[in-house]
Amino acid sequence: MATTLQDVLSFIRNPELDLDDRQAIVDTLNRQQRDRRADAKAGLRRGMKVSWFSNRVGRQVTGHITKVNRVNCDVTEDGNMMKWRVSPQLLTAAE
Repeated sequence: MATTLQDVLSFIRNPELDLDDRQAIVDTLNRQQRDRRADAKAGLRRGMKVSWFSNRVGRQVTGHITKVNRVNCDVTEDGNMMKWRVSPQLLTAAE
């Protein structure tokens, strides 16, 4: 049985859903996010050349990781030495 987004939202908005069930949903979503972040961080290391698309400047940015933090990575952009703090999930290895 395929569940649609509307089915899930309807289930969550149900006033009969108790606080413990709502907390279980939140805990599950948070755990999934932590796992995805950990998987993305697993292959990253200091000095690695990476790239990502920045909506702030509207282009692909390339740089080197200077530090892998708990939630983000500090990256120094190639060329102008601008410092960025980027989510590991956005980074891809560059050549």
